[in-house]
Amino acid sequence: MDRLSRLIRSPWFGAAALCALVLLAYYNVLHGDFLYDDEFLIQRNRFLQSWSNIADILTSSSTGGAGQIDSFYRPMQGLLYLFVYQWIGPETWGFHALNVLVHMCNAVLVFKLGRRLRLNSLGSWLAAAVWAVHPVHTEAVSYISATADSLYTLACLTGVYVILPDFTARKIFSACAILVLGLISKESAIVLAALAPVVFFYASEERLQWKAYLRFWPLWTVALFYLIARKTLLNFNDSFAFYKTANLYTEHISIRIYTFLATIPSYISVFFWPVHLHMDRSFSIFTELWYGPSLLGGVILTVALAVVIYSREKRLLPAAFAVLWFLAAHAPHMGVLLPVNSLFLEHWLYLPSIGALLMGFNWLAGVTIPRGWSAGLTVAVLALVGTEVYATHEQNLVWQNPIVFYRNILAFEPVGSARVHNNLAMALSGPAHAEAIEHYKKAIAIDDHYPQTHHNLAMLLLLDGNTDEAIREFKRAIELNAGFFYSYKMLSEIYRRSGDQAQAEFYDKQFELMKNKFGQ
Repeated sequence: MDRLSRLIRSPWFGAAALCALVLLAYYNVLHGDFLYDDEFLIQRNRFLQSWSNIADILTSSSTGGAGQIDSFYRPMQGLLYLFVYQWIGPETWGFHALNVLVHMCNAVLVFKLGRRLRLNSLGSWLAAAVWAVHPVHTEAVSYISATADSLYTLACLTGVYVILPDFTARKIFSACAILVLGLISKESAIVLAALAPVVFFYASEERLQWKAYLRFWPLWTVALFYLIARKTLLNFNDSFAFYKTANLYTEHISIRIYTFLATIPSYISVFFWPVHLHMDRSFSIFTELWYGPSLLGGVILTVALAVVIYSREKRLLPAAFAVLWFLAAHAPHMGVLLPVNSLFLEHWLYLPSIGALLMGFNWLAGVTIPRGWSAGLTVAVLALVGTEVYATHEQNLVWQNPIVFYRNILAFEPVGSARVHNNLAMALSGPAHAEAIEHYKKAIAIDDHYPQTHHNLAMLLLLDGNTDEAIREFKRAIELNAGFFYSYKMLSEIYRRSGDQAQAEFYDKQFELMKNKFGQ
């Protein structure tokens, strides 16, 4: 361990080694396909086709370039995508490389943050190494559209790094500029306004003087003005209303608290045993505290808060920092004050996990071990990092193409969502499309609100000669959306081939009418 520690202390070796680890773990994702939201953020995003669209990127919601309106405002992500698109075109490797590069920067910042917190150099490097190649973070790195996660994390890590070690007013105002960049990367960057006081709590001897925290008022002011802007000037599709209809989860804060508590043991489990990783995770809503997961989460949180309360004892301070960092970084995802659109996501551990890793490996590096055990401990820790590199490399294979990706989700979520079944059906459409038909039908059974699903199913049914069933599906698409003019065109062609000229002319007229009204 001593030899490794000396290497880490050299000016560039530690950072270079972290970059090499990231490349080793993620090089095989560079040629992965576009998946999921990549369709709207990149493939159908007309804003990426010209530098003249910068103003549109700065004034639209994240899917505005695809003709959509969502609740998110992330122009920094859009601007970086514009740069990549203009540089190399719609090639997936460029967008993957962007994510890997930002993740690499974050890994180095985790290491540098540990050193600026005056933690053990070897412990800081090991924490950064384990974090950098941990397979649970593949969702935040290997998924192209997750660029916003690594970007806002970059802002938060840079912000707390800048204000250390002396928390001067000049540094706090510098952190405000960084916070603005983070907020236009992803809304979750607002947590920098909470992480700064957490770092102060750990690093400053004034931690027990509440007035000392007032120095962070500039960060809180920026956060407040951002929230106001998102409800007024930058309010897209009701910025903070993720549920358009009231339900049990949105109407009862107690249920949101019980559900959040239930996620705590699940997050601990998936972090220490990262198997069965997948997107579109289902997670139950818990209506009472006495359910096992909620009760266990409540016990864990109570113990954690007790550690914070008694952290005036210096030996408990590292544990208190780990707890406070997690709670501050995870605050937007808890769903307690604001019902969020998902209950449990792997990439929500990307920033919150850093505090515990830094403190845990700092403690490990400081443990006195018997003479002769140092080499064995070094091998064990490096073996852990190597195992994670391999696990991440293997998990990246899930992101190689849509068929593997969506089948991986359904392997762990057998019911799946309508979107998963629909997207898998689209990927399977081709000469052997029987499986695609089944997945379209499953998508419809789960959520029958989208005309595209019926239209696509009807096209495959036509290939099989099931004309009557195809007609029913085309008509159902029109029933769901009278402006979905593609189905009118297909119906006119079917009736024309069958000799029913009257019906063919009727649907021809409807097609022209709807295309003129709704076409682009």
